[in-house]
Formats: sequence, structure tokens, C-alpha cells
Amino acid sequence: MLGGGVLHNALTASHLGAAVTVLTRCSQKDMPLVKGVFESASVKAVIFPGSTTTCIENVYKDNDPDNRVSKVLTRCESFNADTVSCVGDPVVHVNPLFVSEFPEALFEILRNKVKTLSCDAQGFVRWALEDGTLVLGKWAQCERFLPMLDIFKADNKEAQAMTGESDSREAVKHLHRLGAKEVILTYRYGVLVGDGKCIYEAEFGPYRLDRRTGRGDTCSAAYIFARCSGMAPSEAVKFAADVTTRKLQHPEEFKVPMGPAE
Repeated sequence: MLGGGVLHNALTASHLGAAVTVLTRCSQKDMPLVKGVFESASVKAVIFPGSTTTCIENVYKDNDPDNRVSKVLTRCESFNADTVSCVGDPVVHVNPLFVSEFPEALFEILRNKVKTLSCDAQGFVRWALEDGTLVLGKWAQCERFLPMLDIFKADNKEAQAMTGESDSREAVKHLHRLGAKEVILTYRYGVLVGDGKCIYEAEFGPYRLDRRTGRGDTCSAAYIFARCSGMAPSEAVKFAADVTTRKLQHPEEFKVPMGPAE
């Protein structure tokens, strides 16, 4: 897993039993803290030193879990060819936090190294303004890079920014036409998956606003785990919704036993 947004991805996959390696960046002084967080969850962390650590503030408006304002407070240097050269796992998920953290040209390097390549839309459609506020915009070269992806994850607002489609099902179809083999789309009440043949859907259980952060990351990690474990998309979407519901309902979400969610 690569990028600044991989914490929930990694913790979820490790809890489910996957052997996980994270490639990330932070300041030299924060490296022991970051490494400790991952290693406490049995996640191997390869951390590249930077001048500072990326830090983002999330503010939720009107108690709406899908209406948040994110602001970059500090940012680390971008990834480069050297930072992806040590990738050796057959499954790689790219999850940067905003545009420029992960240069798109690195997809070409990864595509030649891995069996399954996935990524999160946020690192390619969230643009930082001068004051650090993140706003959604177009991914100009998505038609070049989406065909390289086996799995592409977006939330409903990111998908609309990319496709112009306000209907989530139409947005999933549109993203598939742009080249992504499988598309995961999360929204307030659940998750949609499209593979070009069908669209599968599963709902989340009820959850509290203070546990909203990491919803999409948890869902994508659970879905990727399920698919790589041999589940069909129709099964994997239900599995991902169940795991995500647990994350949203429990303060110790990565330690609870698996089973039917509430």
C-alpha cells in the first residue's frame, strides 16, 4: 500500500489476516511514532524521510458525514520512482491524500511489477488551494491511467466530479467505460460495485459521525481483500459493507471479532 491515506487501509487488511506492507513518508522526528502505529497492528512499514509530515484537518458541517471540509495543514514531499522501486507484493493499493502526492507516471512502473493494481480517487481529484483547503476537480488524464487499474475506488462526490453524473449508478458505469475494470463507489448509506456486467450494492449499518473518517478506506481494503481471497464481486461487496459497518460502529474497530454486524 502506498500513500498518505493508507492507515485505515492497512489496519483493516491486517485485521482480516493479510500480510501488509505500507510505503509512506513523514518527517524524520515522526518516523518512530508512525512506525509504531503500524507495527502495533502487525503491519510492516517502509517509511521514507521528508522535511515534514502531511497533516490534514477534517471539519464536518451540519452533522452530515458526507459534508466535510478538509484542509492541508502541512505536507510532505511527493513519492518518486525511488520510493516505489522496492514494491514487491503482488497486490498494490495506491492511496494518496491529494493531487501531486503521487505522480501519475508512477502507475506505469507499478503496472509492470504487480498482479493487482488499485487506487483511491482522492489523490487525483482533491486539489489544494493556496490556504490548504481541498476542493474536488477533474482528473485530466484519467482516460490514460484508469485502464491500468484493476480496482478503482471513489466516493459519490469524487465520482461526480470525474464524470458529471449525479446518479451514483450512472457514475459507476461511466468510470468503468473510462477504463477501470472494477469500480467501488461509497456513499452515506452503503457501497456500489460495478464490473461492467452488473452493479452490486450493499448497505452500511447505522454509525456515529465521529467514526466517519476512514469509511472509504476501510471499505476498499475489505473489498480488495475479499476479491483477492477468491470472492466474486457480488459476495465481496457484502463482505466490505459488513467490515465497514464494524469500523463505523466500534471504537476498537480493528480488534472486534468478525461476524454479522448490527
